[in-house]
Amino acid sequence: MYSFKPFAFDQHDIKRSEILRSKSDSKVSCDDKYLYSYSTYSIDTPEGLEDIAVEAWKFNLLTHRWTPLKNPETQLIDNSFEAGSIFDEGKLILLLKADTPPQFFYLLHWDLRINELNIRKINRPLPKMGFDPKFLCHSFHFYAIGSQGKILYQRTDDGPYKFFNIYDVLKMDLITKKWEFVYLCPESDPFDWDRDNQYGDVFAFDGKKIYVLDTDELSQQPLISHRIFAFDLDCKQWDELEVQRDLESEPGIPCMHGSYSIAQYRDTRGDVNVILTGGDINESSCNDIWRLNLTTLQWTCISKYEVLPCRMRNHVAAITPTGKMYLFDGLVEEDVGEVENTSIFSAWVTIPKLAEIAWEAVLFYNKELKEKPKTELIIRGYPPKFVERLTN
Repeated sequence: MYSFKPFAFDQHDIKRSEILRSKSDSKVSCDDKYLYSYSTYSIDTPEGLEDIAVEAWKFNLLTHRWTPLKNPETQLIDNSFEAGSIFDEGKLILLLKADTPPQFFYLLHWDLRINELNIRKINRPLPKMGFDPKFLCHSFHFYAIGSQGKILYQRTDDGPYKFFNIYDVLKMDLITKKWEFVYLCPESDPFDWDRDNQYGDVFAFDGKKIYVLDTDELSQQPLISHRIFAFDLDCKQWDELEVQRDLESEPGIPCMHGSYSIAQYRDTRGDVNVILTGGDINESSCNDIWRLNLTTLQWTCISKYEVLPCRMRNHVAAITPTGKMYLFDGLVEEDVGEVENTSIFSAWVTIPKLAEIAWEAVLFYNKELKEKPKTELIIRGYPPKFVERLTN
């Protein structure tokens, strides 16, 4: 019997040969119909250089079929590497930096929903951004956030000193392709970001602020999320925010080394919520699930109600606009030990509209609908927006 329950995971087995080959650091995004995945990989050239290729696939969330998205232009002929990317609802913006003089970069915009690709060569160098900078897109600008070492910080005049990462922020106008610095850390050098960098993770973006997790060295924890730093794009400043612990769980906030997944969604009240899943603690994978509401800054330990179906790490996650989360790739723990994940796991992370629940129930009791022609389903009276999701 069908019953709706949030955080109740379904497992969808897939064949490894059907998905990305030579994968490296795959990334995913979702709309209501597809899970999109892309990765980049290098191709050796006769000149001894390495060209880069971009490979993308889409996975129908109802029929569970993978479809490759092929485009001959995705294999670039110049010696380059991925400098950064933004991937949201099937739209991919990718920066590809040339590593040989004269320096230039590519700006690749690929709408995977309609398989439309545009590549522009920008004849100017990228600013130095350190290793593994984080990116987001807002109001026709491509923002880059790069760690700028350790900054000395004292909460009060007589309080203890602390060290934490702080971040330079710069942006590129997507129309003119010109970069400008939005925020420079004290004593930072915009042309030398590579000294003594310590890297954090861009945690979330709610349309106004960029949220970052940081490490507190005095806590003796590799990553403990009681400190959230937020950069206000309008005020152009960083603030330290105090989060609220989950008083019904211990320790009340997630404590992780890393290798976990981060995904976000907007609930019916308009609040942006962040979901953390899996990861590793003391070199062991975990099956924890945590949620942080960025409006109330309240942590909730979902694991006190439900946990992941298996311990996993290094996986990626995406959430559909209607609130269903998909976990993909990475490593999972089985009886034989840690193995490569060959499944996609899905679960509702919020309560969707009743129409979504009803449609899911219809498919539960009528599995043959996935194989019926689209016109037949329309004649039967099924809503067109749901029928459209069945077509591959």
